[in-house]
Formats: sequence, structure tokens, C-alpha cells
Amino acid sequence: MMFVYTVFFFSTRHLQVFDSGYLYSFSFADDRAPVREKMLVAATRATFKAEFGQSYIKHEYHVTNKNDMSLEAFERWLRSKEEPAPLSEVEKEMESAYRDQKISLPSAIAAQTLKGVIFPIDQDAEAELRKLAAHQVDFVQLSVDTLNEAIKLEAKKERLPPDQLTAAIPRDKPRYSFYLFRHDYSNQHYESIIFIYSMPSSGCTIKERMLYSSCKQPFLQTVLQNCNLQPDKKMEIDSKEVLSYDVLLDYVHPPSQIRDKGFAKPPGPPQRGTRRVTKAVV
Repeated sequence: MMFVYTVFFFSTRHLQVFDSGYLYSFSFADDRAPVREKMLVAATRATFKAEFGQSYIKHEYHVTNKNDMSLEAFERWLRSKEEPAPLSEVEKEMESAYRDQKISLPSAIAAQTLKGVIFPIDQDAEAELRKLAAHQVDFVQLSVDTLNEAIKLEAKKERLPPDQLTAAIPRDKPRYSFYLFRHDYSNQHYESIIFIYSMPSSGCTIKERMLYSSCKQPFLQTVLQNCNLQPDKKMEIDSKEVLSYDVLLDYVHPPSQIRDKGFAKPPGPPQRGTRRVTKAVV
């Protein structure tokens, strides 16, 4: 036997494995068959399905070894299709993070909103943020405590020169940082508050990335309401980026050629040459 088509209808007594009311198509093409006969099987398979109605055929089971043409082999194949595919480590981590987000949390711990996740800010952090809003300290850094579901104080500095700002931001962990940038520009003194959202390109979990991203906007709104702190500028950086005085200055006061560029009309090609007369004017 080189090739064969078979159609089965399973009754309700097979419900443990099969769905009743559907047809199951079995096809067999021997590996040893000539190429011409294999091509004939492939060409007639669609026509064969159409005779029974494609919408009624639940599964198609095709084998090339006659030992696989058995009910036991088909049951194993059917169970393998219904089982979830194996997940990579990254996919497992993402699934775990999404599952954690779906868990309803008490309102005292965290409130899920359409705009993100609101975690409470601890008292020490709020006290330092109020000092920064009053320009009493230069630097306040906070982290999202994923275990206790809160935003806590990580570091504070009364004075922090711009050339030491890069060293104050961890290279391997995400952080929220507020920096009071004291500088002079165009013969005027400025004290600009910059919010820095730093995220390493590698080294942190997907759950951390999701929480920091989801908490950021609600956190800034809470800081504005509770601490009267409104950043003048917000920036998102890779944790390994270098923040110098010049970088901060260009960010707070963009150069005029960048700020006023707009949608300028692109210049024409150089050396257009003399204008040609295509029609004589009488």
C-alpha cells in the first residue's frame, strides 16, 4: 500500500480525547513510494477535503510510516497539539510578570489604574523630595521596591556637582532621580530641576522594566501633589550614559539651530545651471 485516505467520525463515547461532531482526516503516503505518486497525493488532498466539507474536518493527520497509522499514535499526536508549546526563559519571565499584574492588589498597597500602577512613596523619600522642591538639596534618588510594592529612598546628596552626577546613578539598576542643576546661561543664573529615568540596557528583569515604566507617570503626579515638586525637564537615559555639565546644559537650553529648525524646506540641488527656455514668449 503506497497511499491511502481515511475519514473517521467519533461519537460521544470518545469525548475524553476527541470532540464529537467532527470528522478526522487520516492520510498515509509511504516514504518508499515513487515521486509521481507522492505528488498525486499532495495534489488530490484539497479535493478530498472539499468532498466532505473543510469546515467539518477537525484535524488532519498525515503519516509516512505505517506504524504511525494507529489510534494510539494519533492520540499522542493530538495531545501534543493541545499542550502549550515550551517557553524560553524570557517568555516565562514575561508570562510571570503579566500574571502578577493581573492579581488584584489591596488599595492600601497598590492601585491599578488605566494610566499605570500607583505605589506609595515612603515618608523619608517624600521628606527629601520636599527639600529638593525648596532647593535645599541637590540630588534625590528613588527605587521601586518590587517586593514590598513601594517607592523608597535610595540616596540623597545636599551638594552634587554636575561632574559627579554620572557616578551617582547605578549602571546596573533602574532608578528615578531628581537633580537640581545649578548653572549660568546667557548671563543669568538658573536652578533647574531635572527628572532622570535611568534604565540599564541589560541586567534587570522584565518585571522591573514593566514596573518602572508603569509607575513613572503616576509617581510624578503623586510627587507634584504631595511634595509640590514639578520637574523643569524630564529625561530617559541608559544607565551607562555619561551626564556632564555640557550635556545637561544642552538639554535644558537647546541650541537655537536645533530648537528653531522646524520643518524647513530642503535646499535644492547645487549647480542647477542656467534656466532653460522651454517656450518662447511672444
